[in-house]
Amino acid sequence: MVQITAALTISAIQSNIDSINDLEGRPVGTIDGSTSAAYIDQRGIGFRGYSDQQVMLADFEADELDAVVFDGPILAYYVRTKSDGNAQLLERVYKPENYGMVFPTSSNLREDVDQAMLRLREDGTYNELLIKWFGAADARR
Repeated sequence: MVQITAALTISAIQSNIDSINDLEGRPVGTIDGSTSAAYIDQRGIGFRGYSDQQVMLADFEADELDAVVFDGPILAYYVRTKSDGNAQLLERVYKPENYGMVFPTSSNLREDVDQAMLRLREDGTYNELLIKWFGAADARR
């Protein structure tokens, strides 16, 4: 079995990777120029940088990487839908980040989208979607 590490949510399947500190000296992959790359570089952890997420995950699946550090939601989706039980996300969030939507200054959609997102959060649909697409662990976001 192999482990996958989500940058903003580091993950591991083998018991010998429990935290970001356990990545030192291991083959770790992330996306060049990402906040994940900056985070692990700042921690002094060497990594193999990729320009393509699919290539990075293919190397992970081929056991060329012990861990992958990248955006939690993306890796949660990978673990849930494509890893065949061979990968697991760590429960810790190491570098929380917020995501947003950008509209042109003159857009009339901003208020409508803000209201729709608020309704989704209030009625529980937002958490249902998180569970459906990313698994129960990510429903706490």
